[in-house]
Amino acid sequence: MSKSHLLTAVVLGFAFTPLSAQHLNTTLLQHWKRTGSSTNHNDVWGMTTPAGKEFAICGERLGISILDATDPRSVRQVGWFTAPGGSSVYTWRDYTSLGKYFYAVSEHYRGIRVFEIQANGTPKDHGYVQTSTITSAHNIRCDPATGHLYVVGGNNRGLAIFDASLTPTNPKFISIWNSAYVHDACIRRGKAYVCTGRGYQTRILNVSNPRSISQIGTCRTQSGYNHAAWVSDDDKILCVTDEIARNGVTPHMTVWDISNASQPVKRGDYDPGGGAIAHNVFVIGRSAYMSYYINGFHLIDLANPANPTKIASYDTSSRTTPGYYGAWGCFPFQDSGVIYVSDMQNGFYSVQVNCGHMNRFGMGTAGSAGIPHARFDGAAPRIGASKLRFEIKNLEPNQLFWIVGSTGAAPTPMTLLGAKVNIDLATAIIVGPVTANANGTASVSSPVPNNPGLGNARVYLQLFSHRGNGSLTSSRGMWAGICR
Repeated sequence: MSKSHLLTAVVLGFAFTPLSAQHLNTTLLQHWKRTGSSTNHNDVWGMTTPAGKEFAICGERLGISILDATDPRSVRQVGWFTAPGGSSVYTWRDYTSLGKYFYAVSEHYRGIRVFEIQANGTPKDHGYVQTSTITSAHNIRCDPATGHLYVVGGNNRGLAIFDASLTPTNPKFISIWNSAYVHDACIRRGKAYVCTGRGYQTRILNVSNPRSISQIGTCRTQSGYNHAAWVSDDDKILCVTDEIARNGVTPHMTVWDISNASQPVKRGDYDPGGGAIAHNVFVIGRSAYMSYYINGFHLIDLANPANPTKIASYDTSSRTTPGYYGAWGCFPFQDSGVIYVSDMQNGFYSVQVNCGHMNRFGMGTAGSAGIPHARFDGAAPRIGASKLRFEIKNLEPNQLFWIVGSTGAAPTPMTLLGAKVNIDLATAIIVGPVTANANGTASVSSPVPNNPGLGNARVYLQLFSHRGNGSLTSSRGMWAGICR
């Protein structure tokens, strides 16, 4: 079977159970709020441990909660850490994670606070480090490839850079870039995308040598408050949010073509109307994930950058008047695909996206490069998605692999040729074999027919890669719904 028509084969080969409907293509798994918590919650971040356990870190005015969210329907607090500095409403907290460590900063207190998720699943507070360098900070980001931390805003205005690769509980200071105030940043693959607030621009910087940073290009948003940005996995699309709804400025997200980073081109705007204020944005493949204050969480298809289109949302707030209320943060990067949303008044939400998004379950079987892993790119899975493809990594280099589609999860997980099987093989359609390249990666085109009858179909998938010795490695089980 042609590898270029995977989802076509799967969705036409079975009759699927329709998706549930709540809000827009989403389902609430759990709403959690700490007993006795304040009403001023802030950001949320997450991590997936090598053992597959998932944790969230959530801030509020009085401190920080760490949650075990491995079961997203039964989230439980495993740590509560009060914060010094009183209970100012301006005690904003932000986080990032590297490996088994969370890093937290605040505009109300000095230093970087370091937390470790220990092997038994309990968090350990390593306290504050770099307190003489960081008096306050608005946010903290990381480059997973280098283990560098980037502290933004606060007393240092720009980017204060630290190396956590060798000493994760005591990151070492490298340098400060202070050519402009930085409100937020995304750092990936040697570039930093820094938002300058009332500087009305997102600057693209070369940070491959953090001691000698240079500017590559600029995305000028012209007005408003240039708040947050995130880049696509192929470094071609940049999404930028404006956090303001005053003085006639239209609140929105802009989409930029940065294929030539020295000359970014604005391609489109996303503004659902109603005057709600945009906040944070993240990108996976060709999908943008936004926290949108009173509009809640939005998932946007970027297949056509000139026409960003909402395909899923979950409203965490009952407020209807535009303002700084509702969804402050979202975190879309957990391996399970569960989305975390933090609401300023209402606390933490774990949300399932029922279409247009990859969800994972069960355990995979690692090979020489780890557990095979696939994500969507080119488009979100929706009717008529001609550009949709799988980007696959951690396959056995130069070995055959198969993509198996099914009607559902395995009634009982089993093992086949040494590999864990998470989907129902009794109704399987097999696509392949396909050969991985020398890096153990592959790109498989998977367009969806322009057939309205496929709307709300749910597809179950799993990857199997040949080890070369008669056994297999396997991905986790995966499922996604086809959006109308």
